[in-house]
Amino acid sequence: MVVTEPAEVGAIAKSIADSSLAAFDLEFLTADRLVPTLCVIQVSWVSAPLDAPVEEFVSAEPEVRILDALAIDATPVFAALAAHPCTVVHAARQDLGIVGRFGIAMPNIVDTQVMAAFAGIGDQVGLGLLTSELLGVALAKEQQWTDWAKRPLSPAQLAYAAADVQHLPAIYAKLAARLGDRMPWARAESGVIAADALAAATLAPEDAWRSINGLRGLDPLGLAVVRALAAWRFRVANDLDKPLGWVLPEKLVIDLARHRPDDGDKIRSLKG
Repeated sequence: MVVTEPAEVGAIAKSIADSSLAAFDLEFLTADRLVPTLCVIQVSWVSAPLDAPVEEFVSAEPEVRILDALAIDATPVFAALAAHPCTVVHAARQDLGIVGRFGIAMPNIVDTQVMAAFAGIGDQVGLGLLTSELLGVALAKEQQWTDWAKRPLSPAQLAYAAADVQHLPAIYAKLAARLGDRMPWARAESGVIAADALAAATLAPEDAWRSINGLRGLDPLGLAVVRALAAWRFRVANDLDKPLGWVLPEKLVIDLARHRPDDGDKIRSLKG
């Protein structure tokens, strides 16, 4: 069930390209690092036409594959998903940022969390709630915080990973039927999320200051200090692959910019 051979990746990419709808999800590790470690890629696809009656589309059994991202190059699959006219995800901002690090943009994604919001179900609705409400299926979430880098993956991990994409096509169909003429709104908002995620993933050190809070009230020299410190912090964090706050806490960036201490003792006296 787990794809570990490069030869299989091309076949999956072709199947995605030939499908009417594709979906994906990622499992990764973020603790103690700046760049998430991609561990598992889950994809599903269906061949039923998108204009089929809703219940007919929902009853279509999707193909599901789980790819070991530690063993294969996922670029062909990501490229196929990016080129697909209907790629479905759920709450995928972090996932899209990871894909962006492969140099791949996904402007055509449709986020079911966004669709649910436009459908009036609620803001930032979880996949489990959507699956239960729309399909009457309960998802087990015990493996959500498991170690996805450990091999071999356990049966429980595999079941969890598969479930995350198995139901996305049906959820999409149900929500699209509810949205009707509002569907372009959900697509447009999903595209904004995808663009924001790509921009964050490809951020240049010189632009790192834009993500820092608390700039209000700083004079021009203070803002220049923030820009310089933020760029330095970003470069060091990338070199070490450690969280930005481990290199220099954001509060300390602001305090240094505001007070501009001129010797080592004064710098060490600042708390951050």
